[in-house]
Amino acid sequence: MSTWISKARPSAAFLIMLAGLAACQPVPGLGTRGTTLAPEIALLGDSFTVRGPARYCPDPGTARETGDAASVVLGRCTETADAPPAILTVTVGPAGSASVMAAGGPALVAFLTSPAGRGTLSARGRAADIRVAKALERDGALFLRLTDRGGVPYWRGMAAMAGRLVTISARGNDLPDASAFDLVRDAIKAVRRANPGR
Repeated sequence: MSTWISKARPSAAFLIMLAGLAACQPVPGLGTRGTTLAPEIALLGDSFTVRGPARYCPDPGTARETGDAASVVLGRCTETADAPPAILTVTVGPAGSASVMAAGGPALVAFLTSPAGRGTLSARGRAADIRVAKALERDGALFLRLTDRGGVPYWRGMAAMAGRLVTISARGNDLPDASAFDLVRDAIKAVRRANPGR
């Protein structure tokens, strides 16, 4: 794993698109207990599908849409599923928002580790709440290991899909760091597979 350092400066449009991510945050926790969840959910007028990695499913009760952006929380498909207890959040940016990824990994990391960038990563918009411990790129996706308000570190991934910027994070009280990274990576792959050719 590596951390990038770059002096590249993102454009104003790039900053605006990233700032919009904080506007559509899913409500933590699952709304469906004791039932089996469907493996995928269609959002934004059926124009985008969220599918979880193996044994994790979206909870329709947590789906939120704000304008042309959406979010949903995923958990184990059943409470007895053979998978670590974890909460995944998927946020789908508006059409065209994927263009921020064109800035490239070093420019993205340079911004996201700045005070303005850390503010966009915070649900409260407060840069002081966020610490970016690691940043790396895998298969066209950017992965960040974050700490929010001094809490337990977690992984968040960002990728371009169907012209939209999609961010995915994984958290769990007893979720090992490597498992959290794998969950985010696998969730990005699953959502990509669910939106072929879009």
